[in-house]
Amino acid sequence: MHFIQKNRNTSKDFDEIVYDFPWYAGDHLFSFCYGGITKAKSASCRQISTEGGGLYLLEYIVSGRGHLNVGNHYFSVKQGDVFLIPPGVAYEFHADADDPWEKFWIDFTGSLADTLYGAYQLRGRFYFPDCPLGKEFRALFASLTETEVSQPEAPELALLRMFVVLRGWLLKHRGEETAPDARILRDYLNANCSQNVSCAELAGLIRRSEAQMQRIFRQAWGTTPYQYLQQLRNTGAKQYLKNTNSPLKEIAAMLGFCDEFYFSNWFKKRNACSPRTYRVGSRQNIK
Repeated sequence: MHFIQKNRNTSKDFDEIVYDFPWYAGDHLFSFCYGGITKAKSASCRQISTEGGGLYLLEYIVSGRGHLNVGNHYFSVKQGDVFLIPPGVAYEFHADADDPWEKFWIDFTGSLADTLYGAYQLRGRFYFPDCPLGKEFRALFASLTETEVSQPEAPELALLRMFVVLRGWLLKHRGEETAPDARILRDYLNANCSQNVSCAELAGLIRRSEAQMQRIFRQAWGTTPYQYLQQLRNTGAKQYLKNTNSPLKEIAAMLGFCDEFYFSNWFKKRNACSPRTYRVGSRQNIK
């Protein structure tokens, strides 16, 4: 008989159930570390890895929304979406301030994980919108409701099925290349993130209506142009705060804000802390 460790963590930012798989500490085809169910309460429910970890991280969004930066890409994730982060890739993600997510997640490694990740051509693919992994996660956690696990191979089988689902999603969406118009819009926003870019301006770039432009952008990048621009500014603000001694007034101007007070309020709404608090915390390596 094998035993699991089940812990419940509660704070002002999240409620969480965490499962530990101590019998997977050795050499297995799949080696599990932790799994869990996290219900966020605010945007302060976040996770950051500047150099990437040594495990795969697989997450399924049960409800709500969140924001993911990984591999120099930004994604606005929602209910029914999945993201997979391999070892060694830096990332940051956090719950949405207005609609915090609830999510299933599992950390794992192992020789079979590496083999399937390569053979199933998942390399470079982090975001899987509308991917039906909820059933597999629910089955996994349902099998762990007792402290005694009579079938220790159950987590391995569940994770194997998850890889099959991811492969199926990839095959279903094979050949769906990013529309050229979507790349034009994204590149324009990247180059003008400090400007107040209007929907009319973006629509004019590709000679489409504003509604068509919005649809093209969302289908390609999983978010709206406005949300994408705001996230670009937020990422830029964090980099300036962490890596420079520039005063807030200068950072606000570089990012296109009218003054430092508006910038500070804007930053706090998205990150649940002031720019000054973020600057001090990031330099002390407080996550």
